[in-house]
Amino acid sequence: MKSFIKNISIICGVLIISDTTIAQQQGGTSDISITALTLTAITRSQKVPTISKSENPTGKPVTIQAVATDTLKCTITLSNTGNVTTFGKLVVVLPAMVDVQLASLPANGKVFNQRGISAWPGYVEFSPVQIGPYQQGETFEFTFTKSALGNNISAFVFSTVPDTNSANNYKTAVY
Repeated sequence: MKSFIKNISIICGVLIISDTTIAQQQGGTSDISITALTLTAITRSQKVPTISKSENPTGKPVTIQAVATDTLKCTITLSNTGNVTTFGKLVVVLPAMVDVQLASLPANGKVFNQRGISAWPGYVEFSPVQIGPYQQGETFEFTFTKSALGNNISAFVFSTVPDTNSANNYKTAVY
């Protein structure tokens, strides 16, 4: 766990230093935060025959049930309670050392391989993230295939504008 936190810290540090496309603002502060991070299974509808106790059931009764698929949806909700627009990035670290396939990714999302050399996806980066002052509920979503070895993810958001509470910039989720 310590090496994981160290790796995410290094990744975020490099991203902050290397990104020259994000605008800088003078004065004011932001409080960008991850207000929610969830992993939910994508479901599909399936017809299941209903067992009738009657000897002569009419028709063939069925019940529609939601059945989980092997795809998970990751939903991240960000907010900014500060008094200036914040510019930054959102980094989501995918399950480590496993072959998960991204099923969907928005246009502002980009996949980076683990340590840059592995075929496994390492993290997803959403950039740029721009959230206005006192704005609640900016949502980012993507889907990926479940891993048989565990589905732990972590998310970190950071800004180029001074952040009054960086303790709320990190969350984890497990499915």
